[in-house]
Amino acid sequence: MIALRHIVSLLILVAPLQTLAGQGQGSRPPAMTPEQRAAAQAKLDAQVAQLNSAPLDAVKSQLRKDVLVTRDSVAAVIATAALITRAQSTKSVGVERSQARRLRGQCLAAQRSSAATLNAIAALNTPDPKGMQLLVDYRAALTEVGRGMGECDKVLGAAKDAAGPTSAQITAAIALVNAVATRHDRALDHLARGMDIPLR
Repeated sequence: MIALRHIVSLLILVAPLQTLAGQGQGSRPPAMTPEQRAAAQAKLDAQVAQLNSAPLDAVKSQLRKDVLVTRDSVAAVIATAALITRAQSTKSVGVERSQARRLRGQCLAAQRSSAATLNAIAALNTPDPKGMQLLVDYRAALTEVGRGMGECDKVLGAAKDAAGPTSAQITAAIALVNAVATRHDRALDHLARGMDIPLR
């Protein structure tokens, strides 16, 4: 009799717990099969492609064309800077020196491209006050890119002997380019988002 009472008490306690567990399971999103996930991703990709293919007006189209040149130049500088940082961490002096020479050339290229982009968009205007402010900020970022990349060239070209710049000078140049690249990329991202200009 006592055993029967224990069993009944146990069932009374367990039943509400099963109900709660069932409620918790019902609130979970349904599991998707790999095919359903692929279909959902394809739908999202199609929506993004549709947005990216929306025609741009003349100002936005020209702006996108001009900014991509500098964006790609800055990206090349940052990629090389990352290679040098990795070489420094593994004490690969030969790689560090050779990539530093490459970095100097890329800094000069980014300096030229930022000047060309700044010149190309100097006369661009938009009736949208927010868009105009974003343009002003991006022009300021381009000016900083030109100045920073010029400093990078000076730092890496400061060595008077054939050995080239020291590790400290290379590190200083990397700090310079990383700072101006961050400033440029942030300003460009704000400009692109604010003016609805998709960038590849």
